[in-house]
Amino acid sequence: MTFKDSIAADMHSVFLNPDEFSERRTVLYDGAACADIPVSLQAFSESDRERVTASGSGRSGSDSASGLHQNTVMLYCARKDLGGRTPAPNKTIKISTAEGSGRFREYYVVSSGCEMGMLQVELRAVRSK
Repeated sequence: MTFKDSIAADMHSVFLNPDEFSERRTVLYDGAACADIPVSLQAFSESDRERVTASGSGRSGSDSASGLHQNTVMLYCARKDLGGRTPAPNKTIKISTAEGSGRFREYYVVSSGCEMGMLQVELRAVRSK
C-alpha cells in the first residue's frame, strides 16, 4: 500500500470521522444538495482573519475598523462527498448550521484546492440582510 493509498483509506475513518474531527452537515453547492456528509469547519484565529475596512479614510485610502474582522472558515471534506466537484472562487456555498437543523449559513468561496481527494476550501460568510 502506498502513502497515498493509506491517506485515502484514513480519510473517512480518521480525518472525517464524525466521532473525532468532523460533523455531519448538508452542503448546497452548484445546484446540488450533498446531504449528511462529514465535514470539518475550522475557524481562523483572529490574527489570521482579514480586517473589515472602510474606504475613503486613513493614509492608504482605507481604514480598518478596530476589532472587526471578516468571518472566515476553512471547510475540509472529501471531494467525492461533494459530488466530485471542487468549489470555484467567487461562487456561493451553503452549509447547514447543525446536523439536521434545516438552517443554512451562506459563504463565498475565497479559494479552494484538493489534495489526495481532500478538499480545503476557504470561505467568507455572506452578511445577512
